[in-house]
Amino acid sequence: MKLPAVSKTKTGYSTDSYALEQIRAFHPVVDMILEHRFIAKMLSTYINVIPDLVDDSSRLHCKFDLRSTATGRFASHEPNLQNIPMKNPRSREIRKAFRAPDGKRILSADYSQIELRLAAHLSGDETFLQAFRKGEDIHSRTASELFAGDSDTIGITQRNLAKTVNFGVLYGMSPFKLSKDLNIGLAEAKNFIESYFGRFSKIKNWQEKLVDKALIEGEVRTFTGRRRLIRGLDSRNFNEREKAKRKVFNTPVQGGAADIIKIAMIKVDQALENLPVSLVLQIHDELLFEVEEKEVEKTSEIVKNAMENAVELDVPLTVSVSWGESWFETH
Repeated sequence: MKLPAVSKTKTGYSTDSYALEQIRAFHPVVDMILEHRFIAKMLSTYINVIPDLVDDSSRLHCKFDLRSTATGRFASHEPNLQNIPMKNPRSREIRKAFRAPDGKRILSADYSQIELRLAAHLSGDETFLQAFRKGEDIHSRTASELFAGDSDTIGITQRNLAKTVNFGVLYGMSPFKLSKDLNIGLAEAKNFIESYFGRFSKIKNWQEKLVDKALIEGEVRTFTGRRRLIRGLDSRNFNEREKAKRKVFNTPVQGGAADIIKIAMIKVDQALENLPVSLVLQIHDELLFEVEEKEVEKTSEIVKNAMENAVELDVPLTVSVSWGESWFETH
Protein backbone atom coordinates (compact mmCIF):
# COMPACT_ATOMS: atom_id res chain seq x y z
CA MET A 1 0.00 0.00 0.00
CA LYS A 2 3.13 2.17 -0.09
CA LEU A 3 2.60 3.53 3.41
CA PRO A 4 5.67 5.11 5.08
CA ALA A 5 7.79 2.78 7.19
CA VAL A 6 8.62 3.87 10.73
CA SER A 7 11.15 1.23 11.72
CA LYS A 8 12.50 -2.16 10.70
CA THR A 9 12.81 -5.49 12.49
CA LYS A 10 14.83 -8.59 11.56
CA THR A 11 11.92 -9.91 9.49
CA GLY A 12 10.75 -6.69 7.83
CA TYR A 13 9.02 -3.42 8.58
CA SER A 14 7.62 -3.01 12.09
CA THR A 15 3.85 -3.08 12.51
CA ASP A 16 3.76 -2.74 16.29
CA SER A 17 1.35 -0.28 17.87
CA TYR A 18 3.95 2.49 18.06
CA ALA A 19 4.74 2.19 14.34
CA LEU A 20 1.06 2.09 13.37
CA GLU A 21 0.21 5.10 15.53
CA GLN A 22 2.71 7.16 13.53
CA ILE A 23 0.97 6.44 10.21
CA ARG A 24 -2.71 6.59 11.19
CA ALA A 25 -3.33 9.64 9.03
CA PHE A 26 -2.12 7.96 5.83
CA HIS A 27 -4.83 5.32 5.37
CA PRO A 28 -8.10 4.27 7.11
CA VAL A 29 -6.97 0.63 7.25
CA VAL A 30 -4.47 1.53 10.00
CA ASP A 31 -7.26 2.52 12.38
CA MET A 32 -9.11 -0.66 11.48
CA ILE A 33 -6.08 -2.80 12.33
CA LEU A 34 -5.58 -1.02 15.65
CA GLU A 35 -9.28 -1.43 16.47
CA HIS A 36 -9.17 -5.14 15.60
CA ARG A 37 -6.13 -5.65 17.82
CA PHE A 38 -7.79 -3.80 20.69
CA ILE A 39 -10.97 -5.90 20.55
CA ALA A 40 -9.02 -9.16 20.08
CA LYS A 41 -6.92 -8.38 23.17
CA MET A 42 -9.98 -7.54 25.27
CA LEU A 43 -11.62 -10.81 24.26
CA SER A 44 -8.59 -13.08 24.69
CA THR A 45 -7.28 -11.49 27.89
CA TYR A 46 -10.45 -10.67 29.81
CA ILE A 47 -13.91 -11.18 28.34
CA ASN A 48 -13.57 -14.80 27.17
CA VAL A 49 -11.34 -15.85 30.08
CA ILE A 50 -12.55 -14.38 33.36
CA PRO A 51 -16.13 -15.78 33.35
CA ASP A 52 -14.77 -19.35 33.22
CA LEU A 53 -12.76 -18.72 36.40
CA VAL A 54 -15.77 -17.64 38.49
CA ASP A 55 -16.90 -20.21 41.08
CA ASP A 56 -20.43 -21.39 41.89
CA SER A 57 -20.98 -18.49 44.28
CA SER A 58 -20.10 -15.90 41.61
CA ARG A 59 -16.73 -15.28 43.26
CA LEU A 60 -13.39 -14.88 41.51
CA HIS A 61 -10.31 -16.10 43.40
CA CYS A 62 -6.95 -15.15 41.91
CA LYS A 63 -3.59 -16.34 43.24
CA PHE A 64 -1.01 -14.03 44.77
CA ASP A 65 2.71 -14.68 44.63
CA LEU A 66 5.09 -12.87 46.97
CA ARG A 67 8.33 -14.23 45.51
CA SER A 68 8.06 -13.88 41.74
CA THR A 69 8.99 -10.18 41.45
CA ALA A 70 12.49 -8.84 42.06
CA THR A 71 11.18 -5.59 43.54
CA GLY A 72 9.00 -7.32 46.12
CA ARG A 73 5.63 -6.44 44.65
CA PHE A 74 2.79 -8.94 44.90
CA ALA A 75 2.07 -10.67 41.59
CA SER A 76 -1.44 -11.82 40.74
CA HIS A 77 -2.35 -14.62 38.34
CA GLU A 78 -5.14 -16.99 37.27
CA PRO A 79 -6.39 -14.36 36.55
CA ASN A 80 -4.13 -11.34 36.91
CA LEU A 81 -6.49 -8.85 38.53
CA GLN A 82 -3.75 -6.26 38.89
CA ASN A 83 -3.81 -5.51 35.17
CA ILE A 84 -7.55 -4.97 34.75
CA PRO A 85 -7.56 -1.84 32.53
CA MET A 86 -7.85 1.57 34.13
CA LYS A 87 -6.53 4.28 31.79
CA ASN A 88 -8.29 3.42 28.54
CA PRO A 89 -11.93 4.62 28.82
CA ARG A 90 -13.28 1.74 26.71
CA SER A 91 -11.41 -1.15 28.29
CA ARG A 92 -12.03 0.33 31.74
CA GLU A 93 -15.69 -0.66 31.26
CA ILE A 94 -14.65 -4.21 32.25
CA ARG A 95 -14.50 -2.99 35.85
CA LYS A 96 -18.29 -2.71 35.88
CA ALA A 97 -18.43 -6.51 36.03
CA PHE A 98 -16.76 -6.54 39.47
CA ARG A 99 -19.59 -5.73 41.86
CA ALA A 100 -20.24 -5.78 45.59
CA PRO A 101 -23.00 -8.07 46.94
CA ASP A 102 -26.34 -6.52 47.89
CA GLY A 103 -26.05 -4.27 50.90
CA LYS A 104 -22.30 -3.82 50.48
CA ARG A 105 -19.93 -1.45 48.69
CA ILE A 106 -16.47 -1.75 47.17
CA LEU A 107 -14.11 0.71 48.85
CA SER A 108 -10.84 1.75 47.21
CA ALA A 109 -7.92 3.26 49.14
CA ASP A 110 -5.07 4.42 46.93
CA TYR A 111 -1.70 5.95 47.82
CA SER A 112 -1.04 9.18 45.94
CA GLN A 113 2.32 9.29 44.09
CA ILE A 114 3.93 7.04 46.66
CA GLU A 115 7.03 6.33 44.56
CA LEU A 116 7.81 10.01 43.98
CA ARG A 117 7.24 10.73 47.67
CA LEU A 118 9.63 7.94 48.59
CA ALA A 119 12.21 9.29 46.11
CA ALA A 120 11.91 12.72 47.74
CA HIS A 121 12.46 11.15 51.16
CA LEU A 122 15.43 9.03 50.07
CA SER A 123 17.18 11.68 47.99
CA GLY A 124 16.51 14.62 50.30
CA ASP A 125 15.88 16.90 47.30
CA GLU A 126 14.58 20.18 48.75
CA THR A 127 12.33 21.09 45.82
CA PHE A 128 10.56 17.74 45.93
CA LEU A 129 10.31 17.76 49.73
CA GLN A 130 8.91 21.29 49.76
CA ALA A 131 6.34 20.52 47.05
CA PHE A 132 4.96 17.48 48.86
CA ARG A 133 4.94 19.20 52.25
CA LYS A 134 2.93 22.08 50.78
CA GLY A 135 0.53 19.71 49.03
CA GLU A 136 1.48 20.99 45.57
CA ASP A 137 0.88 19.07 42.36
CA ILE A 138 4.35 17.57 41.91
CA HIS A 139 4.15 17.33 38.11
CA SER A 140 3.09 20.97 37.77
CA ARG A 141 5.90 21.94 40.14
CA THR A 142 8.41 19.97 38.06
CA ALA A 143 7.07 21.59 34.88
CA SER A 144 7.45 25.05 36.44
CA GLU A 145 11.09 24.22 37.26
CA LEU A 146 11.81 22.86 33.77
CA PHE A 147 10.04 25.65 31.89
CA ALA A 148 10.86 28.48 34.32
CA GLY A 149 7.23 29.37 34.82
CA ASP A 150 4.63 29.57 37.57
CA SER A 151 2.85 26.36 38.64
CA ASP A 152 -0.52 28.09 38.16
CA THR A 153 0.22 28.90 34.52
CA ILE A 154 1.55 25.48 33.50
CA GLY A 155 -0.56 23.88 30.75
CA ILE A 156 -1.69 20.25 30.53
CA THR A 157 0.90 19.47 27.82
CA GLN A 158 3.76 20.76 29.94
CA ARG A 159 2.44 18.92 33.00
CA ASN A 160 2.16 15.61 31.11
CA LEU A 161 5.69 16.06 29.78
CA ALA A 162 6.97 16.72 33.32
CA LYS A 163 5.11 13.64 34.56
CA THR A 164 6.82 11.44 31.97
CA VAL A 165 10.21 12.93 32.85
CA ASN A 166 9.58 12.57 36.59
CA PHE A 167 8.95 8.84 36.39
CA GLY A 168 11.35 8.24 33.51
CA VAL A 169 14.36 9.78 35.21
CA LEU A 170 13.49 8.03 38.45
CA TYR A 171 13.86 4.67 36.70
CA GLY A 172 16.85 5.50 34.53
CA MET A 173 15.01 6.12 31.27
CA SER A 174 17.41 6.79 28.37
CA PRO A 175 17.09 9.87 26.13
CA PHE A 176 16.16 7.52 23.27
CA LYS A 177 13.25 5.99 25.24
CA LEU A 178 12.10 9.43 26.38
CA SER A 179 12.18 10.77 22.82
CA LYS A 180 10.09 7.79 21.71
CA ASP A 181 7.55 8.13 24.53
CA LEU A 182 7.14 11.89 24.03
CA ASN A 183 7.47 11.74 20.24
CA ILE A 184 10.22 14.37 20.28
CA GLY A 185 13.75 14.57 18.90
CA LEU A 186 16.66 12.85 20.63
CA ALA A 187 18.48 16.14 21.25
CA GLU A 188 15.37 17.62 22.86
CA ALA A 189 14.97 14.53 25.07
CA LYS A 190 18.61 14.80 26.18
CA ASN A 191 18.05 18.46 26.99
CA PHE A 192 15.01 17.65 29.15
CA ILE A 193 16.97 15.08 31.17
CA GLU A 194 19.94 17.43 31.60
CA SER A 195 17.62 20.27 32.63
CA TYR A 196 15.88 17.97 35.09
CA PHE A 197 19.12 16.97 36.80
CA GLY A 198 20.21 20.59 36.76
CA ARG A 199 17.09 21.54 38.73
CA PHE A 200 16.97 18.42 40.90
CA SER A 201 20.66 17.75 41.46
CA LYS A 202 20.14 15.75 44.64
CA ILE A 203 18.19 13.13 42.69
CA LYS A 204 21.21 12.55 40.45
CA ASN A 205 23.65 12.56 43.39
CA TRP A 206 21.50 10.02 45.22
CA GLN A 207 21.32 7.76 42.15
CA GLU A 208 25.08 7.95 41.61
CA LYS A 209 25.70 6.99 45.26
CA LEU A 210 23.32 4.04 44.86
CA VAL A 211 25.30 2.78 41.85
CA ASP A 212 28.68 3.27 43.58
CA LYS A 213 27.49 1.36 46.63
CA ALA A 214 25.95 -1.43 44.54
CA LEU A 215 29.24 -1.81 42.64
CA ILE A 216 31.05 -2.47 45.91
CA GLU A 217 28.41 -4.54 47.70
CA GLY A 218 26.77 -6.31 44.75
CA GLU A 219 23.32 -5.46 46.05
CA VAL A 220 20.84 -2.66 46.64
CA ARG A 221 18.41 -2.36 49.55
CA THR A 222 15.03 -0.79 50.19
CA PHE A 223 14.61 1.59 53.13
CA THR A 224 13.36 -1.34 55.25
CA GLY A 225 16.57 -3.29 54.55
CA ARG A 226 15.19 -5.81 52.05
CA ARG A 227 17.92 -6.53 49.51
CA ARG A 228 18.18 -7.31 45.82
CA LEU A 229 21.35 -8.74 44.30
CA ILE A 230 22.70 -6.73 41.36
CA ARG A 231 24.86 -8.12 38.57
CA GLY A 232 26.22 -6.39 35.47
CA LEU A 233 27.26 -2.96 36.75
CA ASP A 234 30.87 -3.71 35.79
CA SER A 235 30.03 -5.42 32.50
CA ARG A 236 31.94 -4.46 29.35
CA ASN A 237 28.62 -4.40 27.53
CA PHE A 238 27.02 -0.93 27.65
CA ASN A 239 23.45 -2.27 27.49
CA GLU A 240 24.11 -4.70 30.35
CA ARG A 241 25.51 -1.90 32.50
CA GLU A 242 22.53 0.35 31.78
CA LYS A 243 20.09 -2.46 32.54
CA ALA A 244 21.83 -3.06 35.89
CA LYS A 245 21.69 0.66 36.70
CA ARG A 246 17.95 0.73 36.07
CA LYS A 247 17.56 -2.10 38.60
CA VAL A 248 19.58 -0.09 41.12
CA PHE A 249 17.38 2.99 40.59
CA ASN A 250 14.13 1.02 40.53
CA THR A 251 14.51 -1.12 43.63
CA PRO A 252 14.62 1.50 46.44
CA VAL A 253 11.62 3.28 44.92
CA GLN A 254 9.27 0.60 43.58
CA GLY A 255 10.58 -1.94 46.08
CA GLY A 256 10.26 0.56 48.92
CA ALA A 257 6.68 1.32 47.88
CA ALA A 258 5.97 -2.43 47.91
CA ASP A 259 7.29 -2.57 51.49
CA ILE A 260 5.04 0.31 52.53
CA ILE A 261 1.85 -1.26 51.15
CA LYS A 262 2.63 -4.54 52.93
CA ILE A 263 3.16 -2.73 56.23
CA ALA A 264 -0.05 -0.79 55.57
CA MET A 265 -2.01 -4.01 54.95
CA ILE A 266 -0.96 -5.33 58.36
CA LYS A 267 -1.86 -2.06 60.12
CA VAL A 268 -5.19 -1.81 58.31
CA ASP A 269 -6.01 -5.41 59.25
CA GLN A 270 -5.30 -4.63 62.90
CA ALA A 271 -7.35 -1.42 62.80
CA LEU A 272 -10.36 -3.17 61.22
CA GLU A 273 -10.25 -6.20 63.51
CA ASN A 274 -13.75 -5.76 64.94
CA LEU A 275 -15.50 -4.52 61.79
CA PRO A 276 -17.32 -6.58 59.12
CA VAL A 277 -14.83 -5.62 56.40
CA SER A 278 -12.93 -7.83 53.94
CA LEU A 279 -9.78 -6.89 52.06
CA VAL A 280 -10.47 -8.42 48.65
CA LEU A 281 -7.67 -7.16 46.40
CA GLN A 282 -4.29 -5.43 46.38
CA ILE A 283 -3.24 -3.59 43.21
CA HIS A 284 0.29 -2.38 44.08
CA ASP A 285 -0.48 1.04 45.66
CA GLU A 286 -4.20 0.43 46.07
CA LEU A 287 -6.30 -1.71 48.42
CA LEU A 288 -9.87 -2.80 47.66
CA PHE A 289 -12.29 -3.69 50.44
CA GLU A 290 -15.80 -5.11 50.62
CA VAL A 291 -17.73 -3.13 53.22
CA GLU A 292 -21.24 -3.10 54.66
CA GLU A 293 -22.98 -0.04 53.18
CA LYS A 294 -23.73 1.42 56.63
CA GLU A 295 -20.05 1.10 57.63
CA VAL A 296 -18.50 2.73 54.55
CA GLU A 297 -17.74 6.18 55.95
CA LYS A 298 -16.41 4.83 59.25
CA THR A 299 -14.27 2.26 57.45
CA SER A 300 -12.87 4.81 55.01
CA GLU A 301 -11.62 6.99 57.87
CA ILE A 302 -9.98 4.04 59.64
CA VAL A 303 -8.32 2.76 56.45
CA LYS A 304 -7.10 6.20 55.40
CA ASN A 305 -5.60 6.88 58.83
CA ALA A 306 -3.86 3.48 59.04
CA MET A 307 -2.38 3.75 55.54
CA GLU A 308 -1.20 7.34 55.92
CA ASN A 309 0.56 6.43 59.17
CA ALA A 310 1.99 3.09 58.07
CA VAL A 311 5.54 4.48 58.03
CA GLU A 312 7.15 7.83 58.84
CA LEU A 313 8.79 9.68 55.95
CA ASP A 314 10.13 13.22 55.50
CA VAL A 315 7.02 13.92 53.40
CA PRO A 316 3.39 13.09 54.20
CA LEU A 317 1.79 9.98 52.75
CA THR A 318 -1.64 10.77 51.34
CA VAL A 319 -4.40 8.30 50.53
CA SER A 320 -7.50 8.91 48.41
CA VAL A 321 -10.57 6.89 49.38
CA SER A 322 -13.67 6.30 47.27
CA TRP A 323 -16.43 3.72 47.04
CA GLY A 324 -19.28 2.46 44.87
CA GLU A 325 -21.42 -0.54 43.94
CA SER A 326 -18.80 -1.66 41.39
CA TRP A 327 -15.05 -1.41 40.96
CA PHE A 328 -15.72 0.96 38.07
CA GLU A 329 -17.57 3.38 40.36
CA THR A 330 -14.68 3.66 42.82
CA HIS A 331 -12.65 5.73 40.33
